[in-house]
Amino acid sequence: MTITSGSTYVSYGQFHLKGSEYFDTEGWVPGQGNGLIEALEEPGVPAVPGDFAILLTGGTSSKIALTVDIRDHAPDHQDLDEWEDVAEVSLNVEDDDIFGIGTLEEARGDDIFPTLPEGQYRVRAHARGRHEARTSPKDNEIQEEFLLLVWPASPEPEAVLKAIR
Repeated sequence: MTITSGSTYVSYGQFHLKGSEYFDTEGWVPGQGNGLIEALEEPGVPAVPGDFAILLTGGTSSKIALTVDIRDHAPDHQDLDEWEDVAEVSLNVEDDDIFGIGTLEEARGDDIFPTLPEGQYRVRAHARGRHEARTSPKDNEIQEEFLLLVWPASPEPEAVLKAIR
């Protein structure tokens, strides 16, 4: 198990998972998925597994707290009580690609994400504070927290485990 934590800036109300380069999202329609995490392939089309994922934040340009927990197997239980939204998607990682984030080059947060070996993974995204960040944004203050659990797994359709919308 590898756990890393930190904070990073996001822009345009989103951050991307996977890749040392950015993917084409021209065909992406925000909100076509579960509202938290969307697995996509170019040009932004939903896919199982996706080649990359977009996580949706509450704030449009803000700093978030982020913890990434890379595991050898699926979690034994679901700890949903402390989180407002929880959803899962499947991703395909090729060529030991960086599991990175950001929509701006300076907002990548590479130090938070370890490199993943090639394979297929399940990503469980946990979020809290998105509504507050959307309705009452505070400059230079972390209002949103995200936890990403990642483990090797065969592709499965997205799943919403909890949503407060």
